[in-house]
Amino acid sequence: MLLLLSLYYSWSSGGPEGGIIYDFSQKGDIIYAGTSGGVYKSINKGRSWIGSGLKFYNVFSVFAHPFGVDTVLAGTEKGVFISYDGGNSWDFAGIDNKNVYDIIFKLSASVYYAGTDSGVWKSNTGNIWSYLSLGEREVYSIDIDPIFPSWMYAGTDSGIFKSTNSGNSWSLSGLPGIKVFCIRVSRNDPSTIYAGTEYHGCYLSTDGGNTWDQTSLDTGNVYILLLDSLDKDVAFAGTDSGVFFTDDGGNTWIHTGLSRKVIYGLEYLGDSIIAGTKGVGVFIHDLLRWNRSSAGLKPTYTFSIVAPFPQVYAGIKGGVYVSSDTANEWDTTSIYNYMFYSVTSEVRDTIFAGCEDGLFMSSDGGGSWTRVLSGNVKSCKINPHNHSFILAGLSDGTYHSTDGGNTWVKSQPTVPLI
Repeated sequence: MLLLLSLYYSWSSGGPEGGIIYDFSQKGDIIYAGTSGGVYKSINKGRSWIGSGLKFYNVFSVFAHPFGVDTVLAGTEKGVFISYDGGNSWDFAGIDNKNVYDIIFKLSASVYYAGTDSGVWKSNTGNIWSYLSLGEREVYSIDIDPIFPSWMYAGTDSGIFKSTNSGNSWSLSGLPGIKVFCIRVSRNDPSTIYAGTEYHGCYLSTDGGNTWDQTSLDTGNVYILLLDSLDKDVAFAGTDSGVFFTDDGGNTWIHTGLSRKVIYGLEYLGDSIIAGTKGVGVFIHDLLRWNRSSAGLKPTYTFSIVAPFPQVYAGIKGGVYVSSDTANEWDTTSIYNYMFYSVTSEVRDTIFAGCEDGLFMSSDGGGSWTRVLSGNVKSCKINPHNHSFILAGLSDGTYHSTDGGNTWVKSQPTVPLI
């Protein structure tokens, strides 16, 4: 059988590429990408990629030192790692067993700062770190005022904080109770600050963080912001539905593309922009359109595939993805942040997806999902002759539904299990 398959069929990777692309850092023609499968490196401005180590780690942030010849730092779920040879080899650098979401460098003082799940940390060398402040907060993003470098801003799990003494102490600047994924200070006018939030879109301050106003991008998640260094009114926003652009300080936003794609990373490449997505690779905008640029990125873990023609659904580490062109191009559905072990469908647009947090059902092709069963769901099957009868395998046994997933009963074995 294997011989016959090899004679009549050829196989190619068609899965969602690269896992999650969290972050980029550029140095000349070299770009480093932090992903859910380690660090990747491009030496041709993002046209192709090669693995550069730490492949068993989520790399949330990556920073290529602007002057250190080949020094690169990577923030992971296990702390900070440092490379002195451009990513060929890595050493553990500190902040043990902490999620390190962001790493920045204060040029005026040659100091690194890291935002973590236990506050802000500091290092003078990159390989020895000490706790600084905000330990009661998860700090997702940090930025520094370019004119007054002792002024710093932090986006946290509960608002925006400001420091006027290089991070030694902080006070609430705004948005209490709101998760702030990204904070960016304008290089052109440091009194202008953008903030990307969870559920509430993008906020703007024009007075150095004293007051904050919601821009017209006022719903959904904004994970990353990219500002123009010469114009305070120009910004790009990476969201859970593509990339948006404003040239009037957030009064209006234009959708540039990548609909249904979650955008975590944005960076300038000369006159172009590179975007990192959740599970569907890297794209580069050439001022006309977004073009895929994922050559060399490894496909992410795919646990389950179901193909109710013409769609294909994939359950992966990080969500359920859908393809409408026989697995060449992939888009996210509206459910993610789980590891989906099982995806099944017998009726077009009706999908069941099992993960460690339960069994979810969508009746609109993945546009919306409802949890129909709690628990760690490892497998799920629909009776092809009776679509109302569904079986789900959980950690504590097998459950079945006779009404299309509305109600569930734990099954009792009627024969001995051998």
